[in-house]
Amino acid sequence: MEQGIRTVILLWILLSGVSGMYAQSCLPEGITFTTQSQIDSFQILYPNCTEIEGYVHIPYPNSVSSLQGLNAITAIGGELLISDCEELPTLSGLNNLQSIGGGLSLISNNNLLNLHALQNLRAISGGLTISWNYRIKSLSGIDSLNTETIATLHMIYNDSLSWCAVESICQYLESPNASVSIQNAIGCDSLEVVKELCSHNSIPEQQSVSQLSAYPNPFTTSTTIEFELNGKSKIQISIYNTMGEVVYQTEERLMLPGSHILTWSPGHLPTGLYYGVLKSEDGVSAVNMVKQ
Repeated sequence: MEQGIRTVILLWILLSGVSGMYAQSCLPEGITFTTQSQIDSFQILYPNCTEIEGYVHIPYPNSVSSLQGLNAITAIGGELLISDCEELPTLSGLNNLQSIGGGLSLISNNNLLNLHALQNLRAISGGLTISWNYRIKSLSGIDSLNTETIATLHMIYNDSLSWCAVESICQYLESPNASVSIQNAIGCDSLEVVKELCSHNSIPEQQSVSQLSAYPNPFTTSTTIEFELNGKSKIQISIYNTMGEVVYQTEERLMLPGSHILTWSPGHLPTGLYYGVLKSEDGVSAVNMVKQ
């Protein structure tokens, strides 16, 4: 009896291994997910499916909080749309996704923190839209995307998105025919600002540079910008207006570790919002300033 059970178990393991070898495509017309249970049961309903031939939509309204049920997917033939997932903190589950045959749209996912799970994504064949995702701070994760496959780029109203100068975006912005709209947090609030940061794309995201501060802020005639360096570094401070134009810029200089201040007196400039960007060998930091 015991020997028979062992035989059955061994046979099941062998058959499971053989069936797993035959990955296949599925869903030529695409699929829409609106519940977590639909995603959780995907691999049960479509065993061995690694390539969805059609689109994948997770639209409003939905109750999706995890994409782990899609972790076998390596390719999507159509558009990937993830929208209004209020309980979705990460894109974990898409870690093996390598290509999207249509556009990639991430819209109004208010608790989405990052795009790290897309690190293996190499190509899309449509527009890249990242909009109204209030908590995303960086585009790290789509660094290796082949920009020749991107048709348009729209990144707007991501209130915390301040780092967009990743390699893929910088390469796309070098194209003279690039179709772009950018309006996010300081550091990724205009095409001009992102291009400026891309010109220094050897600088990584903020690491050892403390956050800039300015006082008084708001100010009327002058303000003092303060920052601290954790190590000796070449630095440059640029101040932009809301059009992304440089209105003041220091020469690049070598500075020692410790606290530093710079007084800015823009008497000739109109009232309004300005922001300073500090670039060093160790990171990038920004501060917004209001002249009254």
